[in-house]
Amino acid sequence: MKLLHTSDWHLGQRFHHLTRHREHFDFLEYLVQFIKEHSVDILIIAGDVFDTANPSREAEKLYYDFLKNIVSLGFCKIIIIGGNHDSSSHLNGPKVLLESLNIHIYGHLSDNLQDMVVDCSLADQRLHIACIPYLRDTDIRRQDIEDSIADVELKIRQGITKIYSDMSKIMPKDSINIATGHLFAIGSRLSDSERSIHVGSLGAVAQDGLQHNFDYIALGHLHKCQSLNKDNTIRYCGSPIPLSFGEAKQVKEITLLDIENDKIEMSTHELPKFRPIFQISGDFEQVQKEIHDLASQVFSNTPWLEIKLTQKSLAKQSYDSLFQVCEEYQIELVKVILDQSRDLIDGYLFSETDISELSPSDIFAQRLEHYDGDSSKQDLNQCFSQLLDSYYESKSS
Repeated sequence: MKLLHTSDWHLGQRFHHLTRHREHFDFLEYLVQFIKEHSVDILIIAGDVFDTANPSREAEKLYYDFLKNIVSLGFCKIIIIGGNHDSSSHLNGPKVLLESLNIHIYGHLSDNLQDMVVDCSLADQRLHIACIPYLRDTDIRRQDIEDSIADVELKIRQGITKIYSDMSKIMPKDSINIATGHLFAIGSRLSDSERSIHVGSLGAVAQDGLQHNFDYIALGHLHKCQSLNKDNTIRYCGSPIPLSFGEAKQVKEITLLDIENDKIEMSTHELPKFRPIFQISGDFEQVQKEIHDLASQVFSNTPWLEIKLTQKSLAKQSYDSLFQVCEEYQIELVKVILDQSRDLIDGYLFSETDISELSPSDIFAQRLEHYDGDSSKQDLNQCFSQLLDSYYESKSS
């Protein structure tokens, strides 16, 4: 039996002003072919199928065309869980219909945990999956206006741990048992594109709070592929495409489990680069040379480029010339920034990053740098995290 673990597709994401449709289309075409060639029996999508709670029609078409193509293969069961970017009601809308096509969707936690278990047994190999989605505040704790920030943090961790513990207790004893999850685990490594509401450690869960005798835990939420233990039994498979320039050099993978005789053998499969994305840095002359070097390469899709200039000022004419030369070489220059947070281009002040490119957490952190009130910055960070968490929940419901 073969199980494929993927997550964090973020269909419909826009990269600054650019659409990712071509990359997502190519990835899903690749995935269909991979499932066909490797005779994959079960596909897990561990959350963040879409980038927003209200995806575009274009993104929805990609999603449903992919499901149709997998169903037409006739042998692959699909399990989809909701992530923090997904709307649980949007995902669950066609749930009953899609179950008849061997597609099982879990946008939110059910009151009856037994409903979250899928029997995936084949022939002599028993396999059950606890389909745990992104756990929202209302799933894991009762709100109390007298709770301190520390109380909230503790209740969130205890609530998540209790759900994994309770799920493990209802799993069959004579079976390989797998759990899914969409969360931040302590010890994992973040990418800079994580639109994370975890300021500080709010909501972070220890590994032993997840394991509970599960044979494998298929995680989503973080975009960097990584295992959290030496046995590779708790794993983030990562996103299939880079979601920021900071992820440009990351290797993107999907994780394949070969399950036989009650044993799991894990392998990772590197994904193609569906679009070349580059970061280059240096002074003006160095950057010009690297652009020429890029232009000498052959790419199937237009490369996207971010330039970081290691100088304090730049003539406006030189700034414009970078865009002109990239246009001539058919390179999409997305962004030019200077190393300093505020620098001069022909006497005008320019910020390194536009406010539209910052997350709410980034903006709050910058504001906090200039705070000198009585409350501790750590408490304010965690309070803001809780408020932002509640806001994203309301947007996704």
